[in-house]
Amino acid sequence: MTPRQVSSGCRLNQSISWDMSYISKLKEVIMASLKDCETPDYHDMHMCKLRKKGLMEEIDRRSANPTVVCNKCGARANENRDLCQPRPCQP
Repeated sequence: MTPRQVSSGCRLNQSISWDMSYISKLKEVIMASLKDCETPDYHDMHMCKLRKKGLMEEIDRRSANPTVVCNKCGARANENRDLCQPRPCQP
């Protein structure tokens, strides 16, 4: 093996190490956000996720007569299940 091959192998190992570190950190962030959610099984249909997906018509349907507000992001919704941390709206 030439020094050049050894060098490129080291860079590859550093890259893999960085990628694994990044993936590990990303996993921690995702798990932390789900812990903040009262209904993690339904999280993909929460207002915050619908907004990220650009589903504005669905957001309009789920917030036509808001009764709850999200303590985390401030989104308003008709039902508790549509928010991560729902609390009653103030009149």
